Amino acid sequence: MPARPLGRLIAFIMARETWRENQGAIDALEVRETDHVIDIGCGHGRGLGALAARAASGRVVGVDSSDLMTEIAVTRNKALVKAGRVNADHASAADLPFATTPSTRRFACTSSISGGICGPASAK
Repeated sequence: MPARPLGRLIAFIMARETWRENQGAIDALEVRETDHVIDIGCGHGRGLGALAARAASGRVVGVDSSDLMTEIAVTRNKALVKAGRVNADHASAADLPFATTPSTRRFACTSSISGGICGPASAK
């Protein structure tokens, strides 16, 4: 794991460089107002706020395997976290205990500075 200042710099750069792919994936989800959304690998958390805006009566949870990225995501979305609309947890996707319901949307991105793949995540 990069040193914390370097990790924060990388998160800042990634938040800018991967935003177009993240927005495309968020659009593809067709999030409804009452949906509950999980962002698997939420990283810096920029997408959590956009998802929460679409799921205004729902809930958004982000998980990331990096404790630093989780910390950054919580800080970035402080008001939404305080309001109970967004949460970011340090966890592996393999450890997720969430049940799947028809109103649940799953979102995942694999990204790098040179590009990435984002989209709805499989229920499996």
